[in-house]
Amino acid sequence: MENMKKIDIKTINGYKNKPREKQIEIAIGDNLWLFVTKKGSCIFRYRVYFTTNLTIDGKLKVIRNWITIGEYPAISLSRAKYETATFNNYKQQGINPIDKGSIEVINGVTISSLITDYETNQLKAVRKEGNSLRKAIYNLNYIRKILGNNLIADLKRVVIFEKLIQPKLNDILLAAARDIFTQMKVLLNYAVKLDYIETNPLSSFTINDINLPNGVVREGFETVGKERNRVLTEGELKIVLSDVYAAKIYLPIKIAIHLLLMLGCRKGELLNIKWSDIDFEQSLLSMSIDKVSKPLTTKIPSQALLLFKILQVVNGSKEYVFCMPSKKTRMAYTILNKWLTVLFVESKKLTQNLTVHDLRRTFATNLADLDYDRSHIEFQLGHSLSGSQKHYYHAEFLEQRGIMLQFWADKLDSYIPLEFHPYNKNYTRSAVCLKNE
Repeated sequence: MENMKKIDIKTINGYKNKPREKQIEIAIGDNLWLFVTKKGSCIFRYRVYFTTNLTIDGKLKVIRNWITIGEYPAISLSRAKYETATFNNYKQQGINPIDKGSIEVINGVTISSLITDYETNQLKAVRKEGNSLRKAIYNLNYIRKILGNNLIADLKRVVIFEKLIQPKLNDILLAAARDIFTQMKVLLNYAVKLDYIETNPLSSFTINDINLPNGVVREGFETVGKERNRVLTEGELKIVLSDVYAAKIYLPIKIAIHLLLMLGCRKGELLNIKWSDIDFEQSLLSMSIDKVSKPLTTKIPSQALLLFKILQVVNGSKEYVFCMPSKKTRMAYTILNKWLTVLFVESKKLTQNLTVHDLRRTFATNLADLDYDRSHIEFQLGHSLSGSQKHYYHAEFLEQRGIMLQFWADKLDSYIPLEFHPYNKNYTRSAVCLKNE
């Protein structure tokens, strides 16, 4: 612990949001302390040293503990000093400050003020990308509008579900309901971190607990709430691939859907590919599965290589392979599911809805049915394997996976009518659609 006779706002700001190797505790005075965490959070705490009237082994029992007043800047230095004076006054009256705790502080914090604090000190640190950040802000504004005046200490799970979640489910907006649930859970975890509440009322619930009532479906959709096992049939594969390339939509969107089926990757993995991730000479592609794991190296089929070369005509001067015409940032995650819905659900060409993950599941199921080695399929999917297999790197089985993917790419080609084959054509740029010259 460090002792300081004086500490002011400038000093606190010097500690704020600056990571360090270990936490430090600084005595401000009158039992008020500033805790600076490893992540750079600055938290005011009151040190309790209270002698009770209880005697144990001939000695008066002394209570030593801490009361969290709150995190700066949601709780200002002057407010922290005010609360400290209040707790010291309790001690002079013979009242244990812990019995009072920081009830007055907590009871004065509303959801609206919590959101403001979260937006100021946390949001941009965890949501750095444009679309993700905009989505979070939208959800936070919705929560503020509905529950903004509610006190954090009084907020119950039933209120959250009735006021926030249920209206979205009533409108059969399952994705929106789950997004808001997730954002609310994150927000309440932040409240726990600040010691505004002891536990998160949503902690025992997951996104899978948010479902439409039994039997309620959107038109063209299977019943939601059950685990999806959607796998495209051979006939449906022909419809998807032929209709995608026949559609008058932006060519990179067509190619993205084709590559998702061909490589079995997640949409995030595909859309985050940069030109530096592709080795055209060796036909190698490096895809990041997450921020921690080693990238997945894949020997891509000749068709994938041709599709990437076509994309060079469109986005070769940009960092990301998949960008929209007038932007340098990568394509939004939502756009692929949007076009799958437009092309195949709203048009009623398929009897069930179609999502990006259904393409990945179709990839895995078909290769398993073709008797390819499970380990090769799992590595290509980027899954963690059990037993001794989990010690392999993703570069293992490179040649075997390459042969497997080439066979699958050839099979997919057989589902595309010759007049719609994208290979060996000349393309010209267009803001809406790329047409062959």
